[in-house]
Amino acid sequence: MIPEIVEVPSFSDGAKSFLEGLIDNFSVEDALEVKNIERVTNHDVKAVEYFLKHKCQSNAEVAKVEIHFMCVFLYTLRLCTVLLF
Repeated sequence: MIPEIVEVPSFSDGAKSFLEGLIDNFSVEDALEVKNIERVTNHDVKAVEYFLKHKCQSNAEVAKVEIHFMCVFLYTLRLCTVLLF
């Protein structure tokens, strides 16, 4: 646990193994699933977010954590452009 963020407890070893398994076992089928989600969302980062939310539903400990990718390149670029001019 990060002392400054008490609302987010550390994951158990089982949850960490589950998440590492998502990485280690990522397949072509998983990539195609992300692409299919992207066709609907029209947003690559959001497609990965939705893919992970779906995959994490099978682990109760991980599923209760909100997955959200807040900062994507385009948003950062727009913010920087506004701040520069």
